[in-house]
Amino acid sequence: MKLLDVFSRKPKPRKCESFSCTGTVLFSFIRAFSNLAVKISPEQMIAFLHEHLNAQTSIIEKHSGVVLTSVGDAIMAFWRDSDSEQKSADLAFRAAQAMLADVDTSVKYRIVLGTGTMAGDFFGPIKQYQIVGEAMNIAEELARFHSLNSAPPKVILLTENTLARIKPFSVAASSDGTLSNNIKVYSYTSG
Repeated sequence: MKLLDVFSRKPKPRKCESFSCTGTVLFSFIRAFSNLAVKISPEQMIAFLHEHLNAQTSIIEKHSGVVLTSVGDAIMAFWRDSDSEQKSADLAFRAAQAMLADVDTSVKYRIVLGTGTMAGDFFGPIKQYQIVGEAMNIAEELARFHSLNSAPPKVILLTENTLARIKPFSVAASSDGTLSNNIKVYSYTSG
């Protein structure tokens, strides 16, 4: 039996069927994580990551998000809009606020939210679930947006499209510039 055969028989996660709709993608990561990683032992890092990722994943799931993957300290999650309701941006923003509030005050943390069209399906030889489309592209570009060192300690970066879909409350976000495709970027800071 080949290793790829084992992965290809793995059952699909419950919430990860093929889809195409509008939605919101979230990336979160600790700024200067590599610097932190070299200052503590591998065992301490594993304990830290277990605690951090479990707490952050629980927050995302509590806000109806689906955690797509985590690599090191980074988490990728998504929310889908239904035909009748467009709540993905609102749910993702509420999750992002709770995630920032949960992170230790000494940790510099960034969360980006990209809202737009997207599709999800299993791809590649090991049938890994992936999200593609406008929402993912915006989130990836926001993750690279400006120097990590000049940003506030805890920040959510979002675009005007995401900001416009956050309905139940107003968000005090400041304009931070534009992406390469002239989409305005806003930042919401906490702590």
